[in-house]
Amino acid sequence: MHEELENFERNHVRDLVEPPPNRRPIGTKWPGVSSKEGIDYKETFAPVARLEAIRILLAFAASKGFKLQ
Repeated sequence: MHEELENFERNHVRDLVEPPPNRRPIGTKWPGVSSKEGIDYKETFAPVARLEAIRILLAFAASKGFKLQ
C-alpha cells in the first residue's frame, strides 16, 4: 500500500487541498479493508477494460462505420 501511495505522489495523481468551510470530506477506504467475502461482496475486480473488449469494440465500430472518441 505504501508503494502505491508513493506512486500517486510521484505521478501527481492527486492534490491535497483543504475542505471548504463547514463541510466534511467524503470518506474513502482501500478496497478490502473492512469488507468480508460472502457478506459485502462475492467478487472483486478492477474497473479496467480488458484488451479483448477494446479490440471487439474497435472491430464492431469499424464494421459499422462508427466514429469513436
